[in-house]
Amino acid sequence: MIARAFSTTARGRTGELVARDYLWVAGHTVLAANVREGRDELDLVTLDPSGVVVFVEVRSFTRRTAAHPAGLGTLRAAKLQRFARAARRFHRRHPELAGRRCRFDAVAVDLADPVAVTHARGIVIPEQNLSPLLLGASS
Repeated sequence: MIARAFSTTARGRTGELVARDYLWVAGHTVLAANVREGRDELDLVTLDPSGVVVFVEVRSFTRRTAAHPAGLGTLRAAKLQRFARAARRFHRRHPELAGRRCRFDAVAVDLADPVAVTHARGIVIPEQNLSPLLLGASS
């Protein structure tokens, strides 16, 4: 099993590379990766095949036990709010994205042998005051 050889940083970076490849094969174009927005970070920003801007949170893990929930089960409200805040800042700084629909996705990457990917599209962010554009609503 390759999983035990990863440090936390290496596991995160490896998971992000796996997620990037997975999304590329699914037809996404990567617009940005590992973007810092203040103290917050966006793992990936992509354009899906239909032209929707997708802000992607990647969760990488190597073990699944009751004490260590796997992948998407580790996404908590505070993390999702930081994710949404970073997405809003990124969107404001990129006027070329104005008018495009946007959504939030999460990709869980299990680095155990064999590697497995779970892609959750359109995750709900538990925060008020999100722009309809970022929620994917049509204007």
